[in-house]
Amino acid sequence: MNRLVKKPGESHQLTCTYDGISNDNAAIGWIRQALGKGLEWIAYISAPSGSIISYSQSVKNRFTISRDNNKRQVYLQMNSLKTEDSAVYYCARQPQVVFVLLGIRPCHTVYGYFDYWGKGTMITVSSATTAPPSLFPLMNCGTPSNNVYSIGCLAAGFSPSSLTFKWTDASGKALTDFVQYPAVQSENGGTYTGVSQLRVAKNVWENVKSFHCSVEHPGGGKTAVINKPGMMWSLYCIFL
Repeated sequence: MNRLVKKPGESHQLTCTYDGISNDNAAIGWIRQALGKGLEWIAYISAPSGSIISYSQSVKNRFTISRDNNKRQVYLQMNSLKTEDSAVYYCARQPQVVFVLLGIRPCHTVYGYFDYWGKGTMITVSSATTAPPSLFPLMNCGTPSNNVYSIGCLAAGFSPSSLTFKWTDASGKALTDFVQYPAVQSENGGTYTGVSQLRVAKNVWENVKSFHCSVEHPGGGKTAVINKPGMMWSLYCIFL
C-alpha cells in the first residue's frame, strides 16, 4: 500500500488503472476508509463516456473525477485537502446489472456494488512534520505462559500517527497472532509511540531462530530483528 502525507490545503491526484477490463465495463468509483470508521463512497464516473459523474457531499466542489480511456485510467483530483480527508483511498469497478422487461428488452440498469478493488493508498493530511519511527525489539523477561511466548516491538518518535506493524519469521513467513495497540502521543503533543505484541506457540518458537518486526509509516519503513535468548546482542526486556 502506498502512503502519502499532505498538508492541509494541498492537492493530490490519485490514478486508477483498470487493465483487463474493457472501457465499456469500467464504471469506476472511489471509496475511502478513515481510521476506525467504515467505508465511505466519495465519487463515481460512468463508462465509457464518463457522462454521469457524482460525488458525496463531503468532497463535492473539492474533488474531481475524470477518465482517459486511451490509457485505461480514472483519476481523482483532490484539492483543498482537510485533516478529515485522512483515509485509505480505493478505486473499484462498479459493474452494471441490466433488468429485462418480460424477456424482451432492457428496461433498467442498476449499479449497486463493487467487484474489483485496487490495493489502496493511505493519505494522511496533517500539519505536523513527518518523522520516521525508531524501532526497538522487546523480549519477555519471564517464562512462557501456557506454552506461549510473548515478544514485542516498540516504535517511537514518529509522526503522523498512522503506522502499521507486520511480523514474519526468519524465512519471511507471515506471523499473524499479534496485537497492535493504538499509538500514544507524547505529553507535549509532538511525536507518537506505538507497541505491537506477538504471541508465539512453543512448537513454533523451538523451530524459529529469529523474528522480524516491520513497520510501515509515511516517513519510511523499518525492520527490527528479534533473536531468541542466548543469541541476543542487545535487547530491551519488558514484562509483556
